[in-house]
Amino acid sequence: MSKKLLNLLYQATSREVAPKVPMVKAHLFANDEAQLPTKSALDDLMENQWNQKPALEALEHPWVRKNKPSNILHIPCPSSCLTEEDFVDIFPINRERQYRVPHNTKKGLDVKMIKSRHPLTLNFENSYYLVFKNAIEASLYALETHNKALNGFRLKPSFVEPSIHAAKYWVSPWFLEKSPSPLKIKNDIFQLPTPKVPISVITRKDDHYRNLLNQLETTTQKVDSDQIHPNFDIINTLTHTDRRSRSVIVRNWPFGILPSTTNRLLWDYDVESMSPILSDITKNLSVHLITFTNPTMAKRFVRNYHGKKWDPIQWGHKEKPLHEPIQAEIAN
Repeated sequence: MSKKLLNLLYQATSREVAPKVPMVKAHLFANDEAQLPTKSALDDLMENQWNQKPALEALEHPWVRKNKPSNILHIPCPSSCLTEEDFVDIFPINRERQYRVPHNTKKGLDVKMIKSRHPLTLNFENSYYLVFKNAIEASLYALETHNKALNGFRLKPSFVEPSIHAAKYWVSPWFLEKSPSPLKIKNDIFQLPTPKVPISVITRKDDHYRNLLNQLETTTQKVDSDQIHPNFDIINTLTHTDRRSRSVIVRNWPFGILPSTTNRLLWDYDVESMSPILSDITKNLSVHLITFTNPTMAKRFVRNYHGKKWDPIQWGHKEKPLHEPIQAEIAN
């Protein structure tokens, strides 16, 4: 009896359901590929996202609150060989982070590195400045990398408020649109420590750069804002990142090299300009700044000439090479 009832029920319902089956199939399977998950819940566990704190909580960390956060970090380090890539790579991968970085920076934070230099001699001043888009990202970087080591030196970052004093280590008259002649900078000013170098010499009394420095001190942003800080573009303008990336500081360049010899020597390089920074034969000081048309040429020059012992190439008017080999570095 029960089997007959089931058969009657099936016959009655199948006639009603049959026309609707194609519509149901289309709804369930038409976009099947698009609905496949890109990753499983296990992937999230492996990435440690479940255990990470929100980025804003970095501002509540006792060390951050104590040190008045900004979007600029100062890192003392006696090694001048570090690059921007080194500071980017030391930031931990996602599954090793304590804090959840913003979604658009999953691969890491955007870091702009500035080597601390004397504004006139361009000598390295044993520290680095890292500029971030906002104070949140700077705080994240400081907490995630604190006490990590680069080239054997522990990172001990500290926050820095943007100021004219700090900018003296970033800005140099050699990278302005019109490089100053050495004759316009008195020799005794070269001997001054960076904090005592007049800002008028660094900016070459250019009102545009002076105004930018004033804006640097007056431009502010809320600490918990995730927007790009207004001083980020100002610092980019002041530091002339593009020109620095294609400029090379050359130390121990021989004395008495004629311009025609330089042109012949660098015939296969696209040289934009070559400026003597320091040239004192009595003190064996010879520093030049060579600017190329692109960063590739600058890196190629460093690769070919850094550490090279000078071989005499002039006849009749012999050059006077220094005992030490040529030292060449990108002027970042």
